[in-house]
Amino acid sequence: MRYSPYRIAAKKDRPGAKDSKEITVCPVGLSFSDQNVTCRSCVKQGVVCKQSKQKVSVHDVPVKTSHSGQVLTTTRYLNGLNFWHGRPPFVYLQERRAWELILAGTWALWGKQKKEEGKRLLLVRRFVVAPRCLIKDHDNLVGGIKPVKDMLVRQGVFIDDADKYLEFDIQQEVDSVDPRVEIEIRRWCA
Repeated sequence: MRYSPYRIAAKKDRPGAKDSKEITVCPVGLSFSDQNVTCRSCVKQGVVCKQSKQKVSVHDVPVKTSHSGQVLTTTRYLNGLNFWHGRPPFVYLQERRAWELILAGTWALWGKQKKEEGKRLLLVRRFVVAPRCLIKDHDNLVGGIKPVKDMLVRQGVFIDDADKYLEFDIQQEVDSVDPRVEIEIRRWCA
């Protein structure tokens, strides 16, 4: 019998459930049961699964956000454009909602843009754990900040995300100790 890769906890008091068992998930996402306490992938890694474990995604880690001066720092992972491009629309909407929670109230930090003020510069610095996590394709990297720009427009920090009101720069660095995203907004000086 092949088990589902998802955690299933059948309750005996549920109608129609007889001799139900709990199927748990090993660290690499494969299932195992009481009869087979060691999954194949864990045997290859030299680990024996004896208790319930869950595979943790990057998006399951709690997000911490703070600011010092004009710089907003968050632990939210900044995905590239390929993360949602070509997938159902709800994938982008989920990404946008996550950034909406982080950027809520940022108009108080940077102020609302006025038409007579001119352009503003959006600086995004992406710090990743290892060089393999750097986004190599520049277009993919630039497209990745689309939900950030959309939410800043919604907050009133920018009038619109058109070139008339906004310039942006995105940088990547490796910081294995403290991966994060820093967002800063300045007045544009040509």
